[in-house]
Amino acid sequence: MRGSWVLAAALVLAQSQPPVPAPASQQPFRSGRQLVEVDVRVLKDGKFVTDLTAADFELTEDGVAQKVESLILVAPSAPSAPPAPAPSAPEAPSAPSAPARSPRQTWIFVFDTNHLTPGPFGRAREAAAKFIAEKFREGDIGGVVVDGRMANNRLTSDRAELKAAVEGMKQPGSLKSRQLDQREWPGLQDEFEAFRIVNGDRDALQIAVARACTEDPDACRRAPVDAQVMEKARMTVDDSRKATQLTLSTVAALGNNLARVPGAKTIVFFSEGFVLTQMEAILRDAVGRAGTAGARFYTIDARGLNKGANSQIIDQPFAGTSITSGPGFDMQADGINSLGVDTGGFAIRNENNFARALDQIQQDTGTYYVIAYSPTNAAYDGKYRAIGVKVARPGVKVRSRRGYLAIEPPPPAARGGVEVSGTR
Repeated sequence: MRGSWVLAAALVLAQSQPPVPAPASQQPFRSGRQLVEVDVRVLKDGKFVTDLTAADFELTEDGVAQKVESLILVAPSAPSAPPAPAPSAPEAPSAPSAPARSPRQTWIFVFDTNHLTPGPFGRAREAAAKFIAEKFREGDIGGVVVDGRMANNRLTSDRAELKAAVEGMKQPGSLKSRQLDQREWPGLQDEFEAFRIVNGDRDALQIAVARACTEDPDACRRAPVDAQVMEKARMTVDDSRKATQLTLSTVAALGNNLARVPGAKTIVFFSEGFVLTQMEAILRDAVGRAGTAGARFYTIDARGLNKGANSQIIDQPFAGTSITSGPGFDMQADGINSLGVDTGGFAIRNENNFARALDQIQQDTGTYYVIAYSPTNAAYDGKYRAIGVKVARPGVKVRSRRGYLAIEPPPPAARGGVEVSGTR
């Protein structure tokens, strides 16, 4: 297993591109107060609802009601959403009166090579290259992250550069190597069996021992197999946790440093999934940093069609739903589901057509409301703040990020770029 590292690159805006201002919905208020902006998607019968006012929204932070100070509808050629009533305090900002139209978007394509085998990696690479060639719009900026590194050390609006970066990616093969290791005698069925054994599941241990003795009866007669299976399970769990730690380090680094890039960010995350057992707090921190940066994760389960329990198809109405496990719990999907749902994006599973998945993501990122509020708890204490958004209209489904870390935002990126440091 490689040493610990995080996104060891520099997120640099390409020098050949003129600076692009943040969309109107992301222009900061000049009140000197902390401001939190939340992207919200509201759908009814699968269609976006565009006629909401600030009075239709109920907003809470850590269960405490918050006052909506501004509501803006971001959509191509959309009507302006009515603003909230102006606060009485003289220093309160005035609400913007018009939405951004065809706003610039920031796209980050992340290939979670710690959890991608060659086949899914190749299909994801092909779909991303096709999307960049055909759907990436003039004025958008993007980046490609593979093996924890930003290609060419920068964000760019150069479509040809992005496409070349995707097509030139190489698959490290770390997941395939781990899978081959775990199947060597005494082989384990998968990481989940290893976790069950390590956590004291005697039935899982006995099944693994019986399988080993069937595969090599002579080895079973020479020495007790229980200890060998247990040791193999411990090694598999250790490797799995290291791989998940590397993935979550990349997610956290993206959140930290994309906070300096203005506007909303869309992160397309290709992965076959990872196990979160005893690492939930690390994920929560990484998700919170993404929320602070205004970054939404759209995760694509690269295992494809009918892989994993409780698979969801792309046509599933994700808005307002939290993807949970049903019978035949799929631990591997836990992490990528949470990345999508908790940041306001969604998770796509049971889908072989990654190009269709990317089209769905682009459609979802094109229209949304931006709610702005000054939290009643304005302390930058580094704690996770849970955000709740409801709409007082029957039959609608609401999706937004579920929280953020209360950390002081970094200064906006200068033209020279945004540094992301790390170690390998």
